[in-house]
Amino acid sequence: MFPVYIDSSKARSEGRMIPKAKCVQSPRLGEMVEACRALGFEFSVDGNASHPAEPTERRGLLRAVKRGRKTEMLEKVALQIKRSRSEKAEKAKDK
Repeated sequence: MFPVYIDSSKARSEGRMIPKAKCVQSPRLGEMVEACRALGFEFSVDGNASHPAEPTERRGLLRAVKRGRKTEMLEKVALQIKRSRSEKAEKAKDK
């Protein structure tokens, strides 16, 4: 899973794989790792990888053991990142 797969700022032609409404703005590899841990996915990380459409952008790659359809996994990861971001925003508000 490349971050571009769930990036709402990217077009499908740029590598986005799920609908924009289900994506997140500029996901980071670290957020994807946290989301996969929370979801119980088995995975490995290559932090130096780049998506073929962005060869100069080394945003990393997360390789997860496939459970069901790839798009469903991507949607779950994006949703988990949204939850995590909103929880962090809530905690920042309370301080």
